[in-house]
Amino acid sequence: MHTTSPHRRPGHKLSRSQFNRRLHKLQDRLCELLALLSQWAKVENTQFAIDSCPLPVCKNIRISRCQLVQGEAFRGYSASKREYFYGYKVHLITAADGRIVEFDFTPGSWHDQIGFDLLNFELAANSVVYADKAYNHYMQEDLLAQAAGISFEPMRRINSRQGDNDYCTNWLRKQARRHVETDISQLVSHWPRRIHAVTAKGFLLKVVGFVMAHNILFYF
Repeated sequence: MHTTSPHRRPGHKLSRSQFNRRLHKLQDRLCELLALLSQWAKVENTQFAIDSCPLPVCKNIRISRCQLVQGEAFRGYSASKREYFYGYKVHLITAADGRIVEFDFTPGSWHDQIGFDLLNFELAANSVVYADKAYNHYMQEDLLAQAAGISFEPMRRINSRQGDNDYCTNWLRKQARRHVETDISQLVSHWPRRIHAVTAKGFLLKVVGFVMAHNILFYF
């Protein structure tokens, strides 16, 4: 007599290891779905903002015992929180309506300019991307404008010699990019106190899942 496997009973709760194995098997499908959601957001928006946020893999007191990542490259500093952390940085571009359209990861100590270079900026022509003062790079601004028709608008540093370095322009850019801070706060609110993973790849894959969940919530 045929009996149904206990792992296939309706309502059966997967164990942690079963869930992790299935998540890894679905990696390609998750990325395809995330790309589709991101594309919809790009089509429906013309204004975006770029920023980064810390993604610690453990508490500072546990750094010496951390197995996911090792090395000083992962020891970063969060200026907004005024504290050090150990892990990754998430570099992301969010649309004005709050959806995340592009993101990538770097070790926590890497500068935001490196994260900038990792992003594809696959946005429609005439899109505008706002940023804070960490992203002042005139060559990149010119390249985006000439190659993709994208206007990159970072807040200027005090010593910047650019012609648009005035109080009113910087204030408008600050207001225009403010939504990315809210978007990051909403994304981080989805994260549990501890993301369980035994490999760095598994850890980042779960973060990808949280990004996808963040975008899906906009359709409900």
